[in-house]
Amino acid sequence: MKFKIIFLIIVLFTNLCQAGKKTFIREYTYQASDYDSRLTCQAIALSEVKRLLLEEIGTYLVSGTTVQNGMVVSDDISVYTAGAVQTKVIDQRWDGKTYWLKARIEADPDSVSAAVSRLREDKGRMKELEDLKRSSDQALAEISKLNQALSQAHTQNAGFADQIKYLQNAQKLSAAQSAQQGYAALSSGDATAALLAFTRALETDPNDAIALINRGIAYAQLKDHKKALADYNLALKASASDPRIYYNRGIAYYHLKEYTKALNDFNHSLLLKPDNSKAHFNRALTYEKLENWKLALTDYTKAIKLDPADVQAYDNRGTIYLQQKLYAKALADFDQSIEVDNRSGDAYLNRAGLYAVKGDMESALADAQKAAQLGSDEAKLLLERLGQ
Repeated sequence: MKFKIIFLIIVLFTNLCQAGKKTFIREYTYQASDYDSRLTCQAIALSEVKRLLLEEIGTYLVSGTTVQNGMVVSDDISVYTAGAVQTKVIDQRWDGKTYWLKARIEADPDSVSAAVSRLREDKGRMKELEDLKRSSDQALAEISKLNQALSQAHTQNAGFADQIKYLQNAQKLSAAQSAQQGYAALSSGDATAALLAFTRALETDPNDAIALINRGIAYAQLKDHKKALADYNLALKASASDPRIYYNRGIAYYHLKEYTKALNDFNHSLLLKPDNSKAHFNRALTYEKLENWKLALTDYTKAIKLDPADVQAYDNRGTIYLQQKLYAKALADFDQSIEVDNRSGDAYLNRAGLYAVKGDMESALADAQKAAQLGSDEAKLLLERLGQ
């Protein structure tokens, strides 16, 4: 059976596996100044405890990391790890003078290391996380600077403007932390947590295009494509030249069965970023819905050229060839799909269908049985009907 899978840009990491999980716990106490509130204290304390946790995890990572005396030397490892693991606050106390916070991260270091390696290959996502780290650092530095200025202010009026800036930077810091949590939640497959995190980030800046894109993706993972569409539309007002927005909005339109609008968005995305193999793949799916088989074949071929390991593209192209009775081409695509990933039950099932059409029932039955072994429910149902 043909794949009908739409890929979302943001989902770039595999879920952290359970087997080798380690628990990292750190606590931090922040001494409030006269100008701190619960909000500013929480933002600063969470930022510091998270830094400690990420540094501790970093000591377990090998890929691209230098560790000396138990501390991570390379700055970037904490940046990327922040986008791969979620920090959970497990306890906190505020007495008006000090803010104490305890947090933990549960993760399998090997899986985190692999996620960080994959992240480094995605320049767009890497830049987003680096920008968040830079934003957090700038906010913390500005808070420290303003704290000093406020302590030296001679009158309340003299320090009023700095107090406003102090609160604004605390909000900026909190928003960056929420966005980092959103990235980590998406990477671990927790779309609900990601939705809440990006919503918190948007409270500070409702026009943040990156947060809107990612909240849209969280909505899409939760199958709420209308709300995803609304977020992409808002993101376009803030950043009309970002190909990711058109790409993801095209996905939303596809799921809402507005295929002409989806096609227009994939076209626009590809004008801005012609080498996006998934945009070609999804445009091919859209062409199929519009029954334009020729252009669908062209896009599957382009997707394969850009990503020779795309088993879905081989499988979908093979299915069109099968429908057009181009059996040799269909067989070549199904064979290639299986060569790239021999654990795909759907690829074996598709090839079984081809063998059946050609009258080779022995090969068809063998492939159907293989598909069933790999978990294909359709193959199991077919074999039951055949009495196998």
